[in-house]
Amino acid sequence: LDLKMPGLSGSEVLKRIKADFPETKIVVTTGSQINRDPVTGEITAIPKMELHDIDALKMADDIFIKPFVVENLLARINELLK
Repeated sequence: LDLKMPGLSGSEVLKRIKADFPETKIVVTTGSQINRDPVTGEITAIPKMELHDIDALKMADDIFIKPFVVENLLARINELLK
């Protein structure tokens, strides 16, 4: 799921999917830089992103920053599907 999509934002789609289907695994892709706590891995900040978007991102099962290696994304998706 990309965060920047025409019409409904990716963060809004993510929130709706998780509300209706909480067990659904979601991998987000974004071009935004994400700051994480080095110990917990918790998202601490995303420059130029609204707070509600950050809250939505915390519902994702994983986040890939563009550009990313497609094979790594596919491996992660396969792992989540097991």
